[in-house]
Amino acid sequence: MRKIAIILLFLLAVSRVASAREIDMETDAILNSAEGLFKAMKSGDYAGVWTRLTQESKDTIVKDVLKELVKSDNAPPIGQLHRDFELGSSIIVRSYWDAYVDNFNPSTVLDNSKWEMGEVKGNKAEIILKYKKSENPAHLRMFKEAGLWKVGLVETFWNRK
Repeated sequence: MRKIAIILLFLLAVSRVASAREIDMETDAILNSAEGLFKAMKSGDYAGVWTRLTQESKDTIVKDVLKELVKSDNAPPIGQLHRDFELGSSIIVRSYWDAYVDNFNPSTVLDNSKWEMGEVKGNKAEIILKYKKSENPAHLRMFKEAGLWKVGLVETFWNRK
């Protein structure tokens, strides 16, 4: 009986260590995805930005840009606009992201903010970003899509529009 109890305690300890490693790996994946987005923004790698965004963010951005282009009678088909954002090199896409980066300096997040993991629940997570000159932190929403953590740029910031 004593041997069985020792074996069970050992198995419990091993499972807790394995679980802690899984949590650490998941946390690293979440933080790396978010950091990768802001680094891609900072370096002008707009195709890299696009790969790190949630599908909802991508769809909303394309819809917003298309709405403005329709006003100027210069609107490409929506599928073409999606491809342009994937490639990150068209004039429209570069203009969009250049303007975004002018208004939202990614260095603020990368160099002047403290990052803390918030809650991770299923396919959703939150990173708390505390800018050193702000009283209120930003809560960056992250979503796991197709096995990869993506940044919910729209889900985090567009409600402030």
